Formats: sequence, structure tokens, C-alpha cells
Amino acid sequence: MLLSVIIPCFNEQKNIDKNIPLIMNYFKKIKIKYEIIIIDDYSNNKIKFSNKKIKILRNKKNYGKGYSIKRGIKNSKGDWILFSDSDMSVEIKQFQKFIKFTKKFDLICGSRGLKESVILKRQSFLREFLGKLFNYYLKILCLTTFQDTQCGFKLLNRSKFIKIVDKLSINGFGFDVDLLVLAKINNLNIIEIPIRWKNSENSKLVIFRDPAYMFFEVIIIFYKKLFNKY
Repeated sequence: MLLSVIIPCFNEQKNIDKNIPLIMNYFKKIKIKYEIIIIDDYSNNKIKFSNKKIKILRNKKNYGKGYSIKRGIKNSKGDWILFSDSDMSVEIKQFQKFIKFTKKFDLICGSRGLKESVILKRQSFLREFLGKLFNYYLKILCLTTFQDTQCGFKLLNRSKFIKIVDKLSINGFGFDVDLLVLAKINNLNIIEIPIRWKNSENSKLVIFRDPAYMFFEVIIIFYKKLFNKY
């Protein structure tokens, strides 16, 4: 099995320098063939990392998380694709828990919202409140029953998603909802599993601005689902 690790980033050179070696050492230890695709979403300074297993793609402007991940999927070669945030809010060693589900599921999603999940460091009250409000909003619109759509640690079957990736239209943080709805419409097998997670103080989400965009993106997703635009 070849694994493609997709890491979208914006102004995160410190996280790249710190965490990419940890990822590489981990996969070497468990003897997994891999490639790492870093999508630089037009950082102020170009993201740099020199290694033959690392591919860095730089966007021509700041398009957003969703656009970056879609570009990563299209440029991947692996049998399976792992999404991960550059800050490693979910430690890479939790990958071994995810790989156990690959025989039965096409999309395995980490979740902070399950009872078995362990939150080592919580978000601020405001961010947690906005997250709960967002999940409630999704359930009202009947888009998903997942407890946590926004966790950045997801593993998916490339052969299933490469055929439908162009149907994903959300470029921002609402991308995860777009992905889940598309997977469900295409009758892919999806599971949400508990994780150990800690909040990063270096989150690129801008309070109020980005959640407002996400609520708007969800309206677009609802429209696509309602009128069979997927």
C-alpha cells in the first residue's frame, strides 16, 4: 500500500519544520510506503522542505483549505489518502487506529465529539460554542449526523474519491461537510472514530470571519443536495 499524506498549510513553516520529520520517522518505523504532499496556500513566504518524498505545491493565491486538499488529491498517487493539519493536533501515530478500518470503509473520519474521544487541550469557550452551533446547524439542514465534521484527520480510499473529486465545490473550511455529503450521496462507507486531540494556539481560523463563510458554504451545500447538483 502506498499512502499519500496531504497537508494544507498557510504561513506554517515552523510546524512543517517540526512535524514533517516526525511523520517521516513514524512511517519509516511502521514500514509504510508514503509520499507527503504539502499544499502551500500562498503563504507570505514560500514553504520549504527538502526531501525526495516531499512534494510542495504552491497555490497562485490564497484559495482556502478545501481548494488545497482537492489539489492534493488530484496530485496524489497513493492507494489511500490521509489528511492532516500541519500542527499535528492529532498525533500521526493515531494513523494505526485508522488503518484497521480500511477493509470495510472508504472514508474514516477522526472525531472529537464521541464519548471515547480524549481532548488533551480544549479550545476557547467561544470556539467550542461556535463549533456546537455549526453542528446543530448541519443537523437542522439534515446534511450529516456526524458529531464532528471539522476534524482535520481523515483517511480515504483514493480510487473511490478520484472519480468524484471534481464534484467538490467548497474551497474554504466548509470543505469537510461537502466531502461527507458527497460520499454519502455516492453510497460510500463512512465511519467516525474517536481520537486523542489537543488544541493548537496557532490555528489559522479567524473567529467570526471564517465561521460566517462556513455558514454560507453550508447553504451552498444544502442547495446542491436539495437540487441534485452533486
